[in-house]
Amino acid sequence: MLTRVSIALCVIMALPSAPAMAVEADQRAVDACKRQSDNFVQISRCLPEAHVAVRVLGAFDEIYDEAARPVKSKCLERNADSIAGAYTCVIEAVKAANILRAALPEGEALDDAVFSAVADQQKFERLMAVRDAARLDFPEQRVWGAGTYHPYE
Repeated sequence: MLTRVSIALCVIMALPSAPAMAVEADQRAVDACKRQSDNFVQISRCLPEAHVAVRVLGAFDEIYDEAARPVKSKCLERNADSIAGAYTCVIEAVKAANILRAALPEGEALDDAVFSAVADQQKFERLMAVRDAARLDFPEQRVWGAGTYHPYE
């Protein structure tokens, strides 16, 4: 009896297993990857980063005020061929605004409503927390998020 159990365990351990995912991919990410990919291998490569991108872009609307929306709109427009590019565009624009805000002399303000809306370090940290959580949905794949993109201008 013990030999049968040992053999069964060896057979089960030898069987190939599918990679484990913590959650299903966001459908918006699947749709974006299908639009920009020619086959399932490309979709598979695209999916982790697209998943992170749609989660972050969705959270942007919840975290930032209406005045910040031009950043997301412009990034989506300039990177229409890549949801990951749009995501990177948004992240880099918000990061630049926060760096600039920190560098400005005390009391200095820019006459720019979009800058004022996105230059908020606490909101940026909340957005990065969404990014980090979405990355955990694909534990077996690294998601860097710094590919080719058209920057916010």
